[in-house]
Amino acid sequence: MSTYALVVAKSGPKLKKSQTPDTPTQFHANAGEVTLTNATLDQFANAVSDWVRQPVLNQTGLDGKYDLRLEWTPDQPVATADSTGSPPDQPANSGPTIFTALQQQLGLSLQPRKNQALCKVVNRVQLPSEN
Repeated sequence: MSTYALVVAKSGPKLKKSQTPDTPTQFHANAGEVTLTNATLDQFANAVSDWVRQPVLNQTGLDGKYDLRLEWTPDQPVATADSTGSPPDQPANSGPTIFTALQQQLGLSLQPRKNQALCKVVNRVQLPSEN
C-alpha cells in the first residue's frame, strides 16, 4: 500500500520538547492549522495522515514528547471554468502546502513509500430485508 514516511529533513529537526511531559496530550486543529501539546511523533504522524489522505508512519527515530504547531494552505477543491469559459480565480493568499510547511516549520519531511498496512476489505454489501 502507498504510505508516507515521516522522517527528519536534511536541515535537521526544528522541534520543541514539551515542558510538561506528564500532562495529557492536547490537540487543536482548524483548516490548515494544527497545534499539539505534549505529543509523540507517532501521534503527530497519525494526525498528518488525515490531511494527506494516506497512512503516515513515524520513521524519524526521535523519542519523547513535543509541542508542535504547523500552518499550511489546505488543498482546495479543483475549480472549473465558469459558463463563459473564463478560468477560475486563484486564491490570493496561497501559502505553503503541508509538505513544504513540514520542512520549513518543523524540519520534517514526508517521503512516499510502499509498506504493508492493515486494511479492511468488504466482500459484500446487502440491504437488510423487510420484517
